[in-house]
Amino acid sequence: MKKILILTLCFLMCFITLTPTAFAKCSHKNTKWETLQEATCTKAGKRVKLCTKCGKSLKTERIKKKNHTLKRYIKKATCTSNGLNWERCSRCNYTHILNKIPAKGHAFGVTHYGASCTAPEMTIKTCERCGKKETTTKGKPIGHKWGKWQLVSVNASGVRNYRTCVRCGLKQYKNSRYKLKIRGVVNQINWNRILKA
Repeated sequence: MKKILILTLCFLMCFITLTPTAFAKCSHKNTKWETLQEATCTKAGKRVKLCTKCGKSLKTERIKKKNHTLKRYIKKATCTSNGLNWERCSRCNYTHILNKIPAKGHAFGVTHYGASCTAPEMTIKTCERCGKKETTTKGKPIGHKWGKWQLVSVNASGVRNYRTCVRCGLKQYKNSRYKLKIRGVVNQINWNRILKA
């Protein structure tokens, strides 16, 4: 019996020492907003008002969706590829094509070269915008038209001659070695001595 009495007294003391606020209803004066789902450019978000004291959810609100933040971009058209004019959202990368710009095509300037000694007749088309070149040839090279051989020098090693193409001015050189057989021995001619004599 003593045990029951002591236990009852302890229980009463604990019950009396508890403050009445522990059993009082929360007034929800201190609150904060928590975001449950962020708003995006295409979807609304959600947030909730919570009591910081008891943690009770007091109110739920919808967060308005954000509008796209669009920035305009232009890819210029080239001679062979189309261009593009578009907008892109900096938040969600949504892309909206405004219009396509058609390819410009080549703007060729033409240069014509007649046939030469080493090259056939040639037409070169060069695009003024992109620099692309197209070359067409016609016929064959006309070849060199050589003039007469001219003497350049005469010395112990031989004779040096040249001739010139009358069309392109190219010079062609030729060396000749002259040898005489005297008493079974091969000697080179000393042309300088012969010419001075």
